[in-house]
Amino acid sequence: MKNLKTWAFAMMILFVGTTLTSCLNSDDSAPQGIARGMLSAGGLYLYTDDGFTLNIQNPTAMKLTDGTYPDRVVIVFSMMDGEDFESGKTKYNVNFDYYSSIMGMCEFSEEPVEQNTPIVALKGLTSGQGYLDVWARYYYDKESALSDFTLYADRVEDGTLVFKFVQSGKVVNKYEETDTAFSFDLPYRNYIETEFPDVKFFGTTNDSISVKVVANDTGAELSQGPIKVKIQY
Repeated sequence: MKNLKTWAFAMMILFVGTTLTSCLNSDDSAPQGIARGMLSAGGLYLYTDDGFTLNIQNPTAMKLTDGTYPDRVVIVFSMMDGEDFESGKTKYNVNFDYYSSIMGMCEFSEEPVEQNTPIVALKGLTSGQGYLDVWARYYYDKESALSDFTLYADRVEDGTLVFKFVQSGKVVNKYEETDTAFSFDLPYRNYIETEFPDVKFFGTTNDSISVKVVANDTGAELSQGPIKVKIQY
């Protein structure tokens, strides 16, 4: 029987071009951050950015009803019997329990986009493997779609790149609200250096920047960040 200890993660997993994602755990001894994985005869292996390998013992349980995997999700998993986090140990057998959240994959825009519905709240930012994830509360109706949500680079503040999160679709009757994490491909370095030359790069390989996300509600500018992100070349 598996250990009752469970851990919430958002795992970024690669399945033949498909990805899943991972968030942080409150236990500092546990693997944290984004993980990559691949499906093999031995199971589903997740390789985290901080050097851990998680061997999913029930990979088929991660499939959705249509037989596919989501692009980016938050999952909860359990340590298998006899497994526990130990100093110096980097490989663990774990069991997938359930999806905590399925994240929406949206398009980054290189041009400003008009907002037609105010955002209710910005609730957090995460980043990894070239993605910036915006956790937000918003209005919706039966016509709402992921294509209604866009992120674009708006300005630079003291070396920090400020992105604007926009709901372009119009929700007329603002009765229903919901929360979703939206994942956007971060722009490449060449685009940032060309369009926003005042952005400050830092890090050991000079590939990181500070970013902030803003959005408009009915009366003020909402804001989250700044956070550090790595930019792709």
